[in-house]
Amino acid sequence: MRQTKRGAPHATPPAWVRMDASGLIRFVSHQAELLFGYDGDDLCGQPIETLIPEPVGKIYDEYQHGSWPGPRARTRGLDLVRSGRRRDGHWFPASINLSHVDTRHGLSVIAEVRDLTDEDEAGR
Repeated sequence: MRQTKRGAPHATPPAWVRMDASGLIRFVSHQAELLFGYDGDDLCGQPIETLIPEPVGKIYDEYQHGSWPGPRARTRGLDLVRSGRRRDGHWFPASINLSHVDTRHGLSVIAEVRDLTDEDEAGR
């Protein structure tokens, strides 16, 4: 949570990105558009590595290809602290939570992304 000028807490909603089983972006929330600086239509069909660096992509790949316990065995998502990359190429610290949703089209992975820039600066 951030503090507003008046000192009241202000929560920024998380950015949501949904990927299909091949790691391609299929949905981007409005907050994700604002956070990453893209129009959602520009991101749909692009690989998740467009927004999240390779290490998260590798973890997602392991999640997707069964190196972990099956999705039904996992009751919670995977919380990571990594970086996100904006359209302008700027990297920012991010909290990323990966979870799954079984759909009629197969497994989808949801990435919930929060910008940690304010918390990093407050800790300095």
